[in-house]
Amino acid sequence: RHEREILPRHGMQAGIAMADICCGIGDFAVLAHKEFKPARIVALDHSVASLEYARKVAADFDIRDIEYTYGDASQMLLEDNQFDLVTCRHSLQIFNRPDILLKELYRICKPGGRVYITNEKNSHCLGEPRAASIQWTYNEVATLFAHFDMDVEM
Repeated sequence: RHEREILPRHGMQAGIAMADICCGIGDFAVLAHKEFKPARIVALDHSVASLEYARKVAADFDIRDIEYTYGDASQMLLEDNQFDLVTCRHSLQIFNRPDILLKELYRICKPGGRVYITNEKNSHCLGEPRAASIQWTYNEVATLFAHFDMDVEM
């Protein structure tokens, strides 16, 4: 729900070209299509089963214009500089070389476009979420992100 407010601040609007990288079962692409009406959505994932499910769900909702694409997010076969907004949600932590994925996300983003990443660090959430050290970390990250006009939600 909070993304309805956050995403427009980062360029999500009707008529843009967006890519949802590591799209999983495609739920975010469908919701972005419904809520914001981008002109083009490419949703990429490495799981054939997830993409098959995503295509079925989209078809069930009569959504025909999301381009579900099979691929490796660390070596995408997508052209440079083609998307206004590139999203990668809850996936960065699964890569052993996240720097490679980040380079790819920025590569396919148009100059002046935005890369929107959400992530989770389960060890912090499951360990001591109220520990002073973790709260300090969250506060420092929030301050840093605010300085760069970025959002952080804890």
